[in-house]
Amino acid sequence: MRRGGLFRMLVSSYVVFAVLLVVSLLSGVGALVLTIHLAGAPTYKDLNTLIDDPDGRGVVVMNDLRAWVEGLDNNYNVVTVRGVKLDQATYYTGYDLQQMLNLRLGDRQLSDTDIDYIGILREAEPGAQVSYWLIKVPASSVNVQLLFRYQQFLPGYGWMLGLGVVALFAANCAIFALFLARRIKRPLSIIGSGLDHIRSGQPVVQLAPFTAQVELVAIRDSFNYMARELYWARREKEELEERRNQLLIDLSHDVKTPISTIKACAKALESGMVPKEKRQAYFDAIDAKGDQVRRLADDLIVVLSMESTDFAVAKQTVDPAELFRTSCVTYLDEVEARGLTLDVDIPDDARPIQADRNLLARVLENLLSNALKYNTTGQQIRATLDSRPNAVLFSVADDGDPIPEQYRQSIFDVFVRVDQSRSTDGSGLGLAICKGIVERHGGVIEYVREVDWNEFRVWLPTS
Repeated sequence: MRRGGLFRMLVSSYVVFAVLLVVSLLSGVGALVLTIHLAGAPTYKDLNTLIDDPDGRGVVVMNDLRAWVEGLDNNYNVVTVRGVKLDQATYYTGYDLQQMLNLRLGDRQLSDTDIDYIGILREAEPGAQVSYWLIKVPASSVNVQLLFRYQQFLPGYGWMLGLGVVALFAANCAIFALFLARRIKRPLSIIGSGLDHIRSGQPVVQLAPFTAQVELVAIRDSFNYMARELYWARREKEELEERRNQLLIDLSHDVKTPISTIKACAKALESGMVPKEKRQAYFDAIDAKGDQVRRLADDLIVVLSMESTDFAVAKQTVDPAELFRTSCVTYLDEVEARGLTLDVDIPDDARPIQADRNLLARVLENLLSNALKYNTTGQQIRATLDSRPNAVLFSVADDGDPIPEQYRQSIFDVFVRVDQSRSTDGSGLGLAICKGIVERHGGVIEYVREVDWNEFRVWLPTS
């Protein structure tokens, strides 16, 4: 399952982190200010000390707030004053008192009113010379005093604010790190584990599906593809090495056998053990085995040469009909000696092709030679040429036993040899050489089993 891109996830995570950090800081500062406000703002209890403790705490509050206390009679006339009276009022109406008393100390709308003073009205104790006590505080003094108290309290709470900021920042960083670790570290850990398995030589490594960002999912898919390709490359290399080793064993046997024959014949001739009338047969055997060794060496040279980028194909205009007839004529004697029949169907008007005459002749002769060599149960060999508008089809077929199924997919590969018993003098390189030559000409070679015929087809372009 895929999610958004890695960049998108990082940006969105950072935005959430920043928002949470700002909200946390504002909440902390707000809580601190509220605490200071509640702890430091003047209260009704503080103002009541102007009446209850006029010579103690009341003096401090009076000086801080520039407040004073007025004694009123039943008609709200000013009878007595404690402190420094800042206004000229000598009596109050009910409306004046209501305006002052409706405002509360620390009211947020205090600065928006036209009232200069706020007040607290309290009944006097029995036996007093007045009926009411009126505490008056200048509105401007309250605001200034609140600010003054905040400034007074901030030094004491500054370390708390700093510690809170550090704690909130650390908490947000920890949450952000854990979030990223969960979203990124887990997929990376799985990928790293897969690399460790490959490094340790484990043959098949595939990462299990996981939910992550698009980039990490792409890395996972690429890793799985790479691991599969690496596995099959190792398999192919092992199979190639196995076939190469088997080829070397086969070639060593194929070379050793004719050399042993040559050595035995030469020693028999040297010691005079061969009658005069049989000496020519011994010489012919030595010559035949020498040709066999030469063919093996030539095949190896051609195979190695075709693997090089310097392998040259000298193309020229070639008449495919004439070339095919010449190759068939070469094998007529062998066909008759084997008691087989060679049916040739080659038209005279075949379109010319661009090809290396010697290399193409080697392909056709190799196919004809194989048909003779391996057709041990049939009676016929068929050679046909079909000229098409854009291609020429060479076909060599025999009615012998079919090639086993397990070799049909790999018969044109290097080092593949169908006759594992080595009952023939083939090297197992002939068809691989044919395939390399045909492909260098831009053509295709294939094996087809049709009814009772083994057919090898070579398609070459005419342009």
